[in-house]
Amino acid sequence: LVRQRVLDHLRTQARGPEWRAGKAEQAALLTRIGAADIAATLWESTITLDAPAPWVGLGTAYAKSGRIEEALKCYDRAIGMGDAGARLHKAQALMRAGRSDAAAAEVDGALAANPENVRAWAMRAVIAEAAGQAEEALAAQGKIADLGRGRVGLAKAHMRAGRFEEA
Repeated sequence: LVRQRVLDHLRTQARGPEWRAGKAEQAALLTRIGAADIAATLWESTITLDAPAPWVGLGTAYAKSGRIEEALKCYDRAIGMGDAGARLHKAQALMRAGRSDAAAAEVDGALAANPENVRAWAMRAVIAEAAGQAEEALAAQGKIADLGRGRVGLAKAHMRAGRFEEA
């Protein structure tokens, strides 16, 4: 009886408005699937002076299309607008450009703002490991484990460092 009432209600109600993806949603999808140049054009059309998210999206599209310097400028704009995640995006772009010292500085800036940012600690571990700094990578993985987010990562870092007992 209740099911019939629900079905009757659904049949008599008019359908809601159909949703259509806007330019920002289309740009985000195109950025993810690989059409970075087209995505950058769409992101440029969504830029406003009061929202940092399109700047991050535009920076990501630029980075994926190989325009690293333009991506860094976009991330700087988003950082200036207060976007917390833009520093980590900038650090990734800097790593792609081969500037690991600058990337580490950006990650340290993100950690200064939020010392419990697991993503920033993970990036710090990756940067340290890429630079051959096993102790620093282990310390970062240890911090992630202390935050309750990755004892397996700590064990793998110990294995790579040759510390099988600790792993």
